[in-house]
Amino acid sequence: GYSYAHDRHPFVAFLHLLDAAEKGSDIFMSVPFLGDFDAIDQLCHYANPEYGGLQIYLILGPKEWNVRTLEKFVGRSKSREEAVNRLHIKRFGHDEHWSTATYSHSKAMICSAGAMIGSYNLTGAARLRYTEHSILLGPESNIEGLGNELRQLWGDIKTAEIKISRMPSPTKDAPPAAGNV
Repeated sequence: GYSYAHDRHPFVAFLHLLDAAEKGSDIFMSVPFLGDFDAIDQLCHYANPEYGGLQIYLILGPKEWNVRTLEKFVGRSKSREEAVNRLHIKRFGHDEHWSTATYSHSKAMICSAGAMIGSYNLTGAARLRYTEHSILLGPESNIEGLGNELRQLWGDIKTAEIKISRMPSPTKDAPPAAGNV
């Protein structure tokens, strides 16, 4: 069968799975750490109706910097704001203290084209500096259990989906306010 594996890095396999998924289909991902703008850009690309219209459900870890990364990615861009908000994003768990922390540390992706599980975080460091591994399972594999687990986890998260707003643009060449002359 068709292999998504790449001898250098799982990022390439991640892209092949997105590209090979059936148009408009669901993708569920458990992503405890999301910090790679290139990965975010690709997720936004494939969620765009012009390029697949995938329904992408991201289960993020509880770290606040995951949300700040999305905010930095969006910046002041209206188009990026719209793109990120096509993604379905929820945070899961908490990590206030190491002894009571609870979150999904799984790094998994499941779609109509198969599944990927392994050590790969969607961070720049994972893509550019670390040795990462992923196991890829094609669509002929029995991945129903993993898919059910991720769908159930998504449904069990009671918080609303995260929506990211762009930063306001600075006022350009505005006349000084009255009394500030």
